Amino acid sequence: MRPASGGNARKRTMREGLHSLRRATAMDCGYDAAAWRDYLIEHADETGYTHPYAFSNVDAAVVAAIGDPEVLAALTELSAAT
Repeated sequence: MRPASGGNARKRTMREGLHSLRRATAMDCGYDAAAWRDYLIEHADETGYTHPYAFSNVDAAVVAAIGDPEVLAALTELSAAT
């Protein structure tokens, strides 16, 4: 999967991701990526987040995104708009 490029594409992808997570988990951590990561790891049996085929790569990308100032700025902007 290619990452979203450009500010609007990234935000659109983040909104879609949030809606998917809400539907799949019946949980709402808003645009708090670290809280979502914690929730998905804590509920790994139900969510499949720590499945061995993808966990290391997916989690590394999530951790990198949590520390990325551009990602954090977009998440903050989306949070303020809701």
